[in-house]
Formats: sequence, C-alpha cells, structure tokens
Amino acid sequence: MPRGEGLGGGKLGRVAHLRRILQALFDEERLELRWSDASESRLYAERLIQEAIRASIEPGTEELVQLWLESEPGRSVHLDDLAVQTSTATLELAVFWLTKPHLVEKLFKVFVPRYRFYDRPYTSLYRLPRSNHPSPQTSVYGFGVLELARQSVAPSSWSNCGTVQRPLFGEHFGLWCTEACSCTACIRIKQFASRFRR
Repeated sequence: MPRGEGLGGGKLGRVAHLRRILQALFDEERLELRWSDASESRLYAERLIQEAIRASIEPGTEELVQLWLESEPGRSVHLDDLAVQTSTATLELAVFWLTKPHLVEKLFKVFVPRYRFYDRPYTSLYRLPRSNHPSPQTSVYGFGVLELARQSVAPSSWSNCGTVQRPLFGEHFGLWCTEACSCTACIRIKQFASRFRR
C-alpha cells in the first residue's frame, strides 16, 4: 500500500504536505490549521516572501516572471529573450512551493509590493481556544490561525453590525461597525482589539 502525504510519507510526504499548506495560505490568505502545521509552515511562508522581495530588487525579475507565465506548460523558457540577465533561483523556489501559475503571479505582483517596505513579520499566528469536548483527532496543542498580515479586507459595503463576517482580531473592525456603535458584539470586539494594539 503506498504511503500517503504528511507525517507517514517520509521526507517527501512532509514537503508535499507543507507545499499544500503554503498554496492554500497564499491563495486564501488565512488558514485554520493544527498548531504544529501552522507554526512550521509560517517559517516557509516568511522565507518565500523574503526571497521574492530580495529578488524583486534585481533588474529583470518582473520580465522573467512574465516570460514564465506566458510560456506554454512543459516547455523550457529561453532566457535569451530577456534584456537583462537575472537569477532564476527565486522563480524556481516559488514554482517549487507554489505549483500553480496564478499563485506565483500573485506572489510577485501582489505580495511583493504589499510587503516591500513592511518592517514586521509577514504572517500572524494566533492560537485558537480549545474546544469543550476534545475529540481523539484533536492534537494536544490544538489549532491555530495562520494569516498573511495586512490581508485584503472586506468591502466597506459590509458595514452592517449584524454581519457574521467579523475578523478574528480587531485589526479591521472599523469596516464592520462604526466607532459610535454600542451593540454588545461591537463593544466586545473593540475591547479585545485594544489588547493587541501598540
């Protein structure tokens, strides 16, 4: 019987498991995972964004990414077409971890401009409270939320206090309620958010 991905799949299975997590994180920008998976994949996500930002400073990186995106799958990309010769190591790293072309494009065109002058960690990791009735499948350390910092927020048309789509932490609570709102849920979110503000 073939071994599956994850802890039972050896080193290659673990890499495939982390690759799946990173693809989901860069696609959805927020994940709920087991704590051990979230803390491990956070390191890989931070390093991938760091390397992409470092490579974006080099001339010709944007042209290289565009050339790769426009090439046909399965064919090799000829670097002679580029005006400036640049290193392909970061693109190869991004293609290894984010196998889907739209995620590689999102890394270089969305996340690199967003985090280029960002002086804090690119990801946030929060521990979720333990459930009252733990199941045998729940790990000892519980679950956590891994999200990319300064993620895209909901449109301002969601300014209704009755919406369920509130953020987990109060970084963006102003989009869901007004400062003058006095409903119980908004007061609790504001009190909770004040603990995490600097």
